[in-house]
Amino acid sequence: MSKHIKSFLGVALLLGATAGWAGGPNYTFDFENRIPYVWHPQNWPNGSVPVYTDLGNFKNSNPLITNERADQLTVSGWDQWNNVPTSTFQAQVVGDFSALGLSDINRTNVAQIIGANAFNGGGVHVIYDTDGQIFQQVLGVFGVLGIGVLEWVDTDSPEILEAYVILNGSQVRSGTADPNAEGFSGVFTHEFGHIANLGHTQANGAAYSFADPNRPRGCAAPWTSGPLAAQIETMYPFIENTVTGSGPHMASVDRIDDIAAISNLYPAPGWPENHATIRGKVLLSDEDTEITGVNVIARNVANPFNDFTSYLSGQVTKGQVGPDGSFELNGLTPGAEYVLYVDNLVRGGFNIPRFIVLPGPEEYYNGANESGDGEDDERCAWTTVTAALGAPATVDVAFNKVKGAPVFTTLGVNIVPTDMTPDGATIVGQYGPEVFRWTEAGGVQPIGGDISGGGLPAVSDDGSRVAATVKDASNILNWAIHENGAWTLLPHRSDAPPAGCGGQFGSVYDISGDGLTVVGGTYGNNTCNQNLSFRASKWTAAGGLETLAKSPDSIRANRANSVNYDGSVIVGWDDHSTGLRRGAYWINGVETVIPPLNPVTYFNGEALDVTADGSMISGISGGINRDAWRLPTATGEIEFVSANPAFTTSSAAYTLSNDGGVITGWSTTSNIRTPKIWTPGLGWTNFSLFLNAQGTYTEGMDIANALTTSADGTIIAGWGASQFGTVGWILESPKVVLCHRPPDNPHTPTHTIDVTFPVGLANHLNHGDTLGMCQHGGM
Repeated sequence: MSKHIKSFLGVALLLGATAGWAGGPNYTFDFENRIPYVWHPQNWPNGSVPVYTDLGNFKNSNPLITNERADQLTVSGWDQWNNVPTSTFQAQVVGDFSALGLSDINRTNVAQIIGANAFNGGGVHVIYDTDGQIFQQVLGVFGVLGIGVLEWVDTDSPEILEAYVILNGSQVRSGTADPNAEGFSGVFTHEFGHIANLGHTQANGAAYSFADPNRPRGCAAPWTSGPLAAQIETMYPFIENTVTGSGPHMASVDRIDDIAAISNLYPAPGWPENHATIRGKVLLSDEDTEITGVNVIARNVANPFNDFTSYLSGQVTKGQVGPDGSFELNGLTPGAEYVLYVDNLVRGGFNIPRFIVLPGPEEYYNGANESGDGEDDERCAWTTVTAALGAPATVDVAFNKVKGAPVFTTLGVNIVPTDMTPDGATIVGQYGPEVFRWTEAGGVQPIGGDISGGGLPAVSDDGSRVAATVKDASNILNWAIHENGAWTLLPHRSDAPPAGCGGQFGSVYDISGDGLTVVGGTYGNNTCNQNLSFRASKWTAAGGLETLAKSPDSIRANRANSVNYDGSVIVGWDDHSTGLRRGAYWINGVETVIPPLNPVTYFNGEALDVTADGSMISGISGGINRDAWRLPTATGEIEFVSANPAFTTSSAAYTLSNDGGVITGWSTTSNIRTPKIWTPGLGWTNFSLFLNAQGTYTEGMDIANALTTSADGTIIAGWGASQFGTVGWILESPKVVLCHRPPDNPHTPTHTIDVTFPVGLANHLNHGDTLGMCQHGGM
């Protein structure tokens, strides 16, 4: 008759938590016919789903939350869903666990409710986890306020048969902060919504809790204020469980967002036809391909934070039967004017394929001008849609793309690209604890090797050899090369301590373009005193492992960071005896320390990259002034690419194109790192703002920095931070977009063009063009 659903559905989270389960509707019975799982209250006595409550107190410590108070919150929470007039859903408390022959449930006997063999005749079982030990000891989760789980369904129909809710009494505020669990009341209602098979939604909640813009990011809106705690939707995944926070307000089902969600699953007569509807599809810029998992929000211009609703495109099919960009916003106010916009999900769990970065910028629906052309369809322009009774409005939203703009692609979570071949066709880096190799055809492919602990994976120019720091059978990190599908450990120094230092014999930072030279740092001298032990080193098949020369005025460590194509030029750092770091490079084994501009305060702290021919080096300064620089080895003269006259930032030139004309790096001010890109035309420019000017936005991810660049600088890869963890990315920019005005006719209207990067960019910027698209009507 029934089967067990294998995963949790609903989780209410403490404000600030970063993980969760859910999506909405959470579970679908028939993807092709868009039939979700639902309860059938009419099949139960009295026409409602029976609910049974726990026997013990909800919280034993101060304040005491008694069983009686918990039962009151349970009844009121279910009544919020029962009393939605456009829904037929009904669930009623009919007794406690004693009616099922069960005692008070705690961590020692919770298996009587949850688990593959714990079917208790159907209905909903509400567990009061008095001390939080079920969450901590049984489920292994901390800081979670509650969970709602659909356990049993009919195998032949979409009917839900049995479910349970666990509410975490240990998370009720202590002392006089919440003596009656008012701040926790929203958790009850929220979890009961999950039991009805409702998923999380995002509209007012993210704007209130995480400062997510209540409009497309970077755009104005026909309103100026923001939502209050009282206006947050019940099914938003984060609850501020305080008396003065969002918790008490989320206990009420009084927003169209929640009312429409429960009514869509359990429609009463007249739903949705007796209300207004806006429906449509979310599309890629080709205006044909549908996209699943995009949040669509509608707001009444006259009442934007009370009269609003949202829908995740394809939320019923969840992408299981092909691309589905459909959305349907029901329950709208007839005659009202709404603005619609596409929105990226910020935080929380959603049981639907979702984006780290959307395939285009967040944007408004723009009426007759709505298209995938980012030049003609201004993303920040909105056209209101009239919600008419009995006549659903149909609108499609296509993500914008600007002709000639760079293409930004995410590689996935827990991925850090660190090196690429000159043509950008192969990229390597770290994927969790392993090394990965990426190609366009094969995507990200782990190639083994536990590299957690140090160094940076690097690849030869033909992609055949990958060098990295890999753990051996004794769990000690060694230099290693991957070739022909296997790793080969390289010998460590003969005078290395037997167990290495800090779990490693050394660390790899680069491999030469010809694949014959590996560079980095190694431990030796039979000691783990880093000043005496750690040395810049190189390995070649002909010469084996060798340490590089060290400056006479250095009594400390040095290291090699990068190497050119044939291994003749190696760059890195060599610590001065004062402890200040300075850049260094070795040409055919002969070391040159990059001289400081000021012997006391200004050392050129690290050489970070070198061109294939060894003619140009980039790096970061040390001491007080920490500017990014490049250095032609022919002259040995530092050229600063980041001006820092006030000494307020720390800047690094991390990667170089082969002619030194494209540099990526970062600047840090007050411990906030900003990614940077440099070309002779751009100067030292904020990388994210450069992307935004191209119509490329990365909502949902903060770019940290680029770590590798193709030979011509048109392909750049790096990493960013997101709610899912570290995210790898690739930017392909053979062209960039400019606002052009013919230099010989200053009265000619401007128009948007695309030019080659970086040469065409420099030429056009030199005669007065500006980065990015022209504003409509610009002169």
